[in-house]
Amino acid sequence: MSHLSPQHALAAALAAVLLCSCATTSATKKKDTPAMTTPAIGRFVAPATRVEADTWVGSYSGLADMYFAERDVWQRDTPIQLFVQPDGEEALRILGHLDLTASRSSFYIAQIATSPTQMLVGQYSEEGPLATNRYDYSLTLSGNRVTGFIKKHQRRATPDVFTPGDEWHFNVQRRALPDFR
Repeated sequence: MSHLSPQHALAAALAAVLLCSCATTSATKKKDTPAMTTPAIGRFVAPATRVEADTWVGSYSGLADMYFAERDVWQRDTPIQLFVQPDGEEALRILGHLDLTASRSSFYIAQIATSPTQMLVGQYSEEGPLATNRYDYSLTLSGNRVTGFIKKHQRRATPDVFTPGDEWHFNVQRRALPDFR
């Protein structure tokens, strides 16, 4: 190596060291076992129900048609606010408010199971000894829009008998969050 310049000699020496280190590490490397080469999928993939529930979560506003069962009257195009929140890890809860001319009408539904079809369909009964309401619901999510209905049934004197109550038929759009910049 005496005929090489000092820079070329240094480069050749570094190349030799690199070649030797590669050769020694490959000879001492342990053989991989199947457990070492297969990643734990559960660590990298979130449960599907959580993702589905998160697509519903938000605040919505729009219009609703409300049926008042006691008066047998419909009130059309009433402003409604709908709030969808997580309820545990795999469920949702929905709270709706309508501001009527002389009053307010609200509903609350909890423990709504999510579905991969972008539909929420089911029944919710209030719990407790004084609970008097049961709700049937059918909601569809399409982009940022939720359409559907919620129908309340009320328990009267007989414990297992419910009579039809108020209904809310709505078409709401997700509200944009305010920009606080």
